[in-house]
Amino acid sequence: MSGEALCPAATDCAHSQCQSRVTELEATLLLLITIMPVLLSLLLPPLARSFRRVSGLQQPELETELCGYGCLVCPTTCTSSGMLVVTFILTVAFSVTFFSLLLSKHPCSSPLGECGSISCVCGNDYWEGYVFMFFTLCTASMVVVRAVARLRAKWPAQRLVKAVLIAGALFISFTGIFPEKSPRDVTDPRVLLDIGYKFHLAGIASAGLLLVALPAALLARWTRSMPTAPRLALLAVRGFHIVTILAVAMLYLGLRATPRVGSLCSKLTTADECGGWARLSPARCDALGAVPDAQPTDYLCGWLNNTLSAPSTYLLPDAYVAAHSGECRRTECHLFAFARSMALEFATLLLIATYVGTYTLADVRWILEAESIGSGVPLSSLSSLPE
Repeated sequence: MSGEALCPAATDCAHSQCQSRVTELEATLLLLITIMPVLLSLLLPPLARSFRRVSGLQQPELETELCGYGCLVCPTTCTSSGMLVVTFILTVAFSVTFFSLLLSKHPCSSPLGECGSISCVCGNDYWEGYVFMFFTLCTASMVVVRAVARLRAKWPAQRLVKAVLIAGALFISFTGIFPEKSPRDVTDPRVLLDIGYKFHLAGIASAGLLLVALPAALLARWTRSMPTAPRLALLAVRGFHIVTILAVAMLYLGLRATPRVGSLCSKLTTADECGGWARLSPARCDALGAVPDAQPTDYLCGWLNNTLSAPSTYLLPDAYVAAHSGECRRTECHLFAFARSMALEFATLLLIATYVGTYTLADVRWILEAESIGSGVPLSSLSSLPE
């Protein structure tokens, strides 16, 4: 129709650039975000070992458990507890799926065109992903609970620390049970979905506070009487890992892409309808903008020809082939914003998981089971008398 143009009230793409693919620079940045936590988790333990040599720390067991082994070798606790399996599954499953979607022919038609988090994809698009998320996070919860439960605790304060850590590990399962599920229409129970997502966030927060910050604070207090150099050898690398977690988490929260689940493109059945979507007359565009609570979409539709495979065009009836020779799909979107948000979430989760597997379990074991190491302050001194 004459006078029709892309309506800002219908789509954000009218005044902000949408894209069908990421640029090479953007793809490189996404690759770096994904690789960074893996490299950090592999290289920090050997760095701690180097710090130990400089500081003169001499306890043999403490060297391997708290300071790490040689290059690219995980500390014993990470492998014996099972956390290595969890982090391996998380890394491989995310990386393969993420880059497969990103490099697909039409990435905006995939979950990357509407979701900025792993949980959003699992809760709204790929139920196979939900099974993976449930299995991985609940396994992580079980691994940490079993590792902490086996520790000896003689003093009340030690038993309290165990209880808090186990509670933090149990909360991880909330993240696996309750995905980020968005309502698709007015019939979906929005209130229940919001409550479930709050449980989801509580699981992530508890992992950061109770399984990372608390053990690090206990280790800092427990080693306060040690000589400065050996103490720094233990705390510096952990501190760097924690600062990296905080930095990546803040980036994720600041750049998190709001999910826009659902697409109107699939409801358009002809090429003309698809090409003319979101192009409205000035009067109709103004009327749409005046609708209460109306939010513009963040994508554009495009008609894709020959969506049937070549064998299907011969095997199916001619009438069906003629009616399904093309399909309207979401072809342009804020692709990089969604992909960057998801990559940052993955980096945050992996950094937390590798900290727990590499440092938390070993640190807590030493704090709870050893009366003293070097000039350390045992946790039992926090309680006046054992029961």
